[in-house]
Amino acid sequence: MENKIEKKLVVKEEIFLNDNLKVIAYNGYYLDKSTDPMDCENVVCIDNDGNRVWKINGLEEFEHWDGSETFIGIGLEKDGTLIAVTGYGFVFAVDIKTGQATFLRWAK
Repeated sequence: MENKIEKKLVVKEEIFLNDNLKVIAYNGYYLDKSTDPMDCENVVCIDNDGNRVWKINGLEEFEHWDGSETFIGIGLEKDGTLIAVTGYGFVFAVDIKTGQATFLRWAK
């Protein structure tokens, strides 16, 4: 008999963008390449009705991205920029309308 861990979405952090939208970082521990979102897409934006507006994307354009990284935190910079940070310390700016991620800096 095979032991399987039930895949589930566990909210790690959330940021309310406005009255209708919030960004959620799911705990990547429960995610993998077979889940939706996948482990490397664990930052999503949802509306008040629970509909997914976007999931983080564009990471393949970052030269050091290997697809195995999950995001461990999200936040807002002083200027209002949404950021997502990986366990390796890669900090990405995330477009709040599309989820498009752009590498900002490395922080460790």
